[in-house]
Amino acid sequence: MMSLERIMLCKDIKQALRDYRASVYYRGSVRSKTGQAEIPEYIIKQEEAAGFEAQGVYLKRARYFAEGVVLGSEEFVKSFTDRLKAHGKYLKKRGAAAVKKTAHKALKPQRKNAFFIG
Repeated sequence: MMSLERIMLCKDIKQALRDYRASVYYRGSVRSKTGQAEIPEYIIKQEEAAGFEAQGVYLKRARYFAEGVVLGSEEFVKSFTDRLKAHGKYLKKRGAAAVKKTAHKALKPQRKNAFFIG
């Protein structure tokens, strides 16, 4: 895999990250399909003023992101488990667990059976 510095043609990783963030924001501000959302101009201006610097980073492993099967709102996780149960792929009786300090729920995998949605 190529490094971000090589892709963005920069020698410094911080500059490469800023350039990458800038390209993502500028690309997201242009619609390429009918009905597609776009990043509003005021957000582009805020990011330009901040120099496209990253706002923060996770400093430790977030268990639910690393071990979870699905993460999202309560309705989203429930619809996901309902689909799995309808196909006989999810047998766990307990539902999704709340993710501390957020409004999200996370569904942990079953202990024995792996499942896939195709």
